[in-house]
Amino acid sequence: MQKKKLIQLFSSVALLSGLVACVTTYVPPAVGNTAQLSIRPTMLMGRSFRLDLFQNPVACTGPMTVVRGDGPTNQHTTRIPANVLNTLSLEGFQTGGRCTVNFSFLPKTGHSYLVDAGMDESGCIAILYDVTEAGKPRLEESWTRRNINGKQCVPLNESMRLPPLKSTSPKNSLDDFKDLLPVR
Repeated sequence: MQKKKLIQLFSSVALLSGLVACVTTYVPPAVGNTAQLSIRPTMLMGRSFRLDLFQNPVACTGPMTVVRGDGPTNQHTTRIPANVLNTLSLEGFQTGGRCTVNFSFLPKTGHSYLVDAGMDESGCIAILYDVTEAGKPRLEESWTRRNINGKQCVPLNESMRLPPLKSTSPKNSLDDFKDLLPVR
């Protein structure tokens, strides 16, 4: 009986070690066509996040952790391969729950991108901006959401494009909402 429990324990440890090994740390490319990617998290206190880049961007497999943190102080910048499809996963964690946004885009060589990431009571959000031109951020046109209706990685032809927003700035101002106010 003791031998059986010992075998189960070793099997469990081996399985756990295998699962931990599935997520690796992302290493930015040293040479070649690259783009800059920054993440600006807006997390409420008591919540944390992780941003992964998938090794296989079409199948959303082989996650590599780019950055993890908590709160709004974990802005991070890295380099990513350009002129090829990139698929990322933003996971937000809080006591008793988590949320995920998987998205793909096609970065251009020499461009700079900003992931405006957040998590609140309603879930996670990840909006991608091309911030190459200083002072003129614009929504990244190739951004598509990959997790839809409970599926974690829908095919690209079924993914959702980012809906157009009135404002192209990373943070909204009250002027963006003036048309929602009652007429005086």
